[in-house]
Amino acid sequence: MKGGFDHYMQKEIHEQPESLLQTMRGRVQFQRPAVGNPYLTPRIKLGGLVETADTIRRCRRIMFVACGTSFNACLATRQTVEDMCDVPVVLELASDLLDRRCPIFRDDTCVFVSQSGETADTLMALDYAKSKGALCVGVTNTVGSSISRGTHCGIHLNAGYEIGVASTKAYTSQILAITMMALQLAEDSIAKREKRDCIIDELVP
Repeated sequence: MKGGFDHYMQKEIHEQPESLLQTMRGRVQFQRPAVGNPYLTPRIKLGGLVETADTIRRCRRIMFVACGTSFNACLATRQTVEDMCDVPVVLELASDLLDRRCPIFRDDTCVFVSQSGETADTLMALDYAKSKGALCVGVTNTVGSSISRGTHCGIHLNAGYEIGVASTKAYTSQILAITMMALQLAEDSIAKREKRDCIIDELVP
């Protein structure tokens, strides 16, 4: 099961190139569209966000809610999301959000990030955000998890099963998935087109 490695973490570190490819598979068009027709084919298409993308673009702010390593993935991608979407981005540790009863509004978009999709504090924060009427997006690595079922829409990482307690391949796939979300939300912006294309070009394996 360890694939010749001494530890599962070593195995999962070396699986990252493949897990990142799986996160992008069927979602990224690596070839630039024809000159003069840049919107012929969207270069990023996350099926789970197609129906809600316009709502997210119009939102008051994007709030990322997570714990542990998943929170670090949100921290790593915050600037990219703000730059591409021109929407204020805030980060909340799920436990802190619950303790403070942080104000959440109906025109907010709340993104809940969890490898397992079962993190207790994140689930309670999800229930709180839904009670406030916010659009809730899930980013998880587990199909059928509580977060994937409880959110209005979301992204599945497709990173594969992870055993190591310190997340490796799920963490890098979370960074990639959130970046892809930002790129999809910016697809209708002419001003962001060149920057968006440059980022997508850098994803080419």
